[in-house]
Amino acid sequence: MASGIEWSVAGKSDRGCVRRNNEDSLAIDRELGLLAVADGMGGHNSGEVASRIATRTLLKLGRSTSGQAGGPSRRLEGLVRAANAAILEKSRTSPRNKGMGTTLVAALIEGTEAAVAHVGDSRFYLFRGGALRALTEDHSLVAEQVKSGLITPEEAERSDMRNILLRALGTEADVRVDVRSQALIPGDVLLLCTDGLNRMVSDGGIARALQESADPRACCERLVREAREAGGRDNVTVVVARIIGRGSGEGRARR
Repeated sequence: MASGIEWSVAGKSDRGCVRRNNEDSLAIDRELGLLAVADGMGGHNSGEVASRIATRTLLKLGRSTSGQAGGPSRRLEGLVRAANAAILEKSRTSPRNKGMGTTLVAALIEGTEAAVAHVGDSRFYLFRGGALRALTEDHSLVAEQVKSGLITPEEAERSDMRNILLRALGTEADVRVDVRSQALIPGDVLLLCTDGLNRMVSDGGIARALQESADPRACCERLVREAREAGGRDNVTVVVARIIGRGSGEGRARR
């Protein structure tokens, strides 16, 4: 695009207070405008393997295909599908990792827009004008039950079936990827997170952190700290990007 945006970004991943290891993974590439968060699942630490394959595939292929034809949404969807194929291949060649999978939420910032892709229940939030809005819908059993009116959102939060996913990378060859595009304006804050955050910290608490912490790194530290203080029952990973203003070229990122 002829004009772009200037933005700052940071990320943090934490084991939490209960889990023995961290199966989350994150990726940030400022030059590509690529942000991603993944929450792995599987025994024998295979969740950690799956999430790491997902984020590393996005980074590696994103760099090698940068500048190719096609809009950011189409390119990002292709990267996610490639990550799915890489996880499946690892599962086939490594019996120890058979059946592993991961959630993934990713964004590709280009010009004044962000392409957003996700599979699973890791989330992408937009904070604009003091209001927090989730731009992704969880691919989980309880989310479908809420949508169908079978249970309330409050009941979903207490459900023993919250961990049942309907979609994840590495579970089937032809994965369905939800993709959308979001126009960006100065003052926007983008948040990518695993469910270790939103299960421990309310939307109101997340909004306050994004409102009161102007620096993305300080905001990440605060969100992880609050998740741990609330019990830290799962790994928690966050990436926060703040849109500072309009720039020139394809957009500039800085710490």
